[in-house]
Amino acid sequence: MRSTLPSPPKPLRQIPINHVAYDPSKTYISFITSDGDNLAYDFGATRDLMAARATLCAGRATPKDCPPIGWTISPRLPDLAPAWVEWYYKTAHQTGADSFLFGPSGFGYLYPAQLSPADREAFAELTTRRAAEMDVSATVESENCCAGKHGTAEYTAARMDLYRLYNHSSIRGIFTGNIEAQVVGDVGVVSDPVVGYDPYAHVPLNATEAAAALNEMPRGTVTQVVVVVVAAQAQAMVNLSRAVAEHVQFVGHRELLDLQRQKFGR
Repeated sequence: MRSTLPSPPKPLRQIPINHVAYDPSKTYISFITSDGDNLAYDFGATRDLMAARATLCAGRATPKDCPPIGWTISPRLPDLAPAWVEWYYKTAHQTGADSFLFGPSGFGYLYPAQLSPADREAFAELTTRRAAEMDVSATVESENCCAGKHGTAEYTAARMDLYRLYNHSSIRGIFTGNIEAQVVGDVGVVSDPVVGYDPYAHVPLNATEAAAALNEMPRGTVTQVVVVVVAAQAQAMVNLSRAVAEHVQFVGHRELLDLQRQKFGR
């Protein structure tokens, strides 16, 4: 049976994607905010951080003062708070550097690899339909559970099954943290950790330490930096954007996924 899902009251459109040609001598990074699956964050800490960030972007002197940010938000916002989600999209158009993806694990926070194949297919359908309505092309995945079960061959195969369900759909990428970076069909999987730096242990971001970790990553790396949603992070992200070496380039999460596919020859 086809699942039913209310449609947003009006179309939502993100800022245009900028094509970036992959250069193996560079390191490409996206800021990805945490906890957007949680409506309490969407109504509080995430909004506070985005408001603080918009103020900084309005007074920017150079592009480094308004680095691109991928904001995780809930796909349920159009149903529960349409005016709220419209504020997010309007603010993103004002900064010209903000984009949105779904928090874990798409349409809702669960572990899709634990679902039956039929339920996994239904979940993927809910995610892709709402993604098309919200002009979203990626989701965060948090398959880190069950006393290490997520690392077994069986569990990995179930995750790959989900990624294949997203092929030729509105979902073009997955941001995760415990599976090899790759491209599955036409879906990019971004996973490489930033070795030597834990963003959850440094809130707000320590620009000096984070820049050192990013600068030392192998050239050609395409990865993410998770940003915990606290208002002070707005300035911290600017500080990090200014502090990195010239070969480190911050890009939006959609551009990062395109770079991932280029890197893997897709």
